[in-house]
Amino acid sequence: MAKVLTKQDLAKQIKNTSPYRLMGMKAIVLLLETVFDLIVCHLQNGGEKVTIRGFGSFKLRTRRGYTGTNPQTGDPLQIPQGVSISFKPGAEVARRLNWK
Repeated sequence: MAKVLTKQDLAKQIKNTSPYRLMGMKAIVLLLETVFDLIVCHLQNGGEKVTIRGFGSFKLRTRRGYTGTNPQTGDPLQIPQGVSISFKPGAEVARRLNWK
């Protein structure tokens, strides 16, 4: 198994499962892109959390601003507050990965 699973690899694996054999690769990739886009859009438009039962949840986290150092000059540099997405695996995923 590959160490990195790309969107294209994921689409190929979906296509190889029996209910989706008749779908074209373009349709499967479009479906994946739509799902990913819906998750991002929900969070981007003020959504608090996206929960996919049996898989896990995506949530926005705010990183506080801080003072860092410019590596080239050594001068202090103000790093602004930012937002990142966090993922918390569901109970079944955690169990399968031996996390719980």
